[in-house]
Amino acid sequence: MSTLLTLELPVPLPAPAPSAGMPLALYVHIPFCVRKCYYCDFQSGPASEDIRGQYVETLADEIRRSPWRGQPARTVFFGGGTPSELDTEQLAQITEALHESFDFRDQDDEWTIECNPGTVTDASLADMRAMGFNRISLGVQSFHDHHLKSIGRIHSAAEAVAAVSAARRAGFGRLNLDLIFCLPGQSLEEWRFDVEQALELEPEHLSLYNLTIESETEFGRRHRMGALALPDEDLSADMYEWAIDRMAAAGFAQYEVSNFALAGEECRHNQVYWRQEPFIGFGLSAASYLDGLRWTNTPSMSRYLATAGDGAPQRATEERLPPLSAAGEAIMLGLRTREGADVAAIARVHGLDAERTYGVTIRQLAVDGLLTIDGERVRLTRRGVMLANAVCGMFLA
Repeated sequence: MSTLLTLELPVPLPAPAPSAGMPLALYVHIPFCVRKCYYCDFQSGPASEDIRGQYVETLADEIRRSPWRGQPARTVFFGGGTPSELDTEQLAQITEALHESFDFRDQDDEWTIECNPGTVTDASLADMRAMGFNRISLGVQSFHDHHLKSIGRIHSAAEAVAAVSAARRAGFGRLNLDLIFCLPGQSLEEWRFDVEQALELEPEHLSLYNLTIESETEFGRRHRMGALALPDEDLSADMYEWAIDRMAAAGFAQYEVSNFALAGEECRHNQVYWRQEPFIGFGLSAASYLDGLRWTNTPSMSRYLATAGDGAPQRATEERLPPLSAAGEAIMLGLRTREGADVAAIARVHGLDAERTYGVTIRQLAVDGLLTIDGERVRLTRRGVMLANAVCGMFLA
């Protein structure tokens, strides 16, 4: 069992600074959107201009007074919600705080911003580019207007195409498009069209997600009522398998279960998560991980506004996994990537015997055609990728 605490916590002492030579990845959460999508369970939603203004001021203060200010950083990721819902002045407040507080030494540092195609213009995208964002992730989800409407998106397919063109005009050379498959009522032909349309727009990166029904969402409510017509498991598998083959044919490597990139265009920020490298999250409900300790900021806007301005927002959770659970999680994250997992090295880090702890499981999964074994490193086979959740779950304590 982990030591997860789910009640609001008093502000604890900060975790130690990262080891020398290990830069931080920084996540900034913007919890605002025009309307919450029916599948979304992130801490986000509409808010008044007054709340947005207070939030941005507090967020900038949290960054400037962070216990980790002065540390080197290599990636920044603005997620949400809809970061592009903020105006130029508000985004500038936050980016200026980051530049003042952290050491960005490399001209090739990665700055990503998530945008809804319905909330960007040529002017706003040019402003984002001028602020230093060099990678943009557009939440397209589908190129069928009826599906976009059915999942609560505010943009149209035409607006998504226009947003890509506008991003290129603004100078974004690194572009990701998000798509979702297994939408209610979606056919294989519609999914194929979505992927083909995305490829025609020539992105450097595509994230292809299987719709997940979370209980505390509108779709979760409908699902409990039996009012959500979802594709069955066979159709879901057909959609995913076709996409894997099509992406390979287009020159995209599947470097993580849901993520595909041209050579050298992988999302470096997300790779930090999968490799369990240190990251610090700023903003409402943002998560952080440092030296084996992870925590999340409070999801309460009132508590966040009251406590975050001094650089130490109230925490909602704090967790340090015991060795067996920590090792299992590291193996699970590694298996989801093209790199796979070095089980022996992971076991050593956590004081475990790799053979005694995982030997039988690994050999059985290999016999079942779900894993390949290359020395001490294991990777998912094609069949293992199709069953990734089940396979990875075998290592979780």
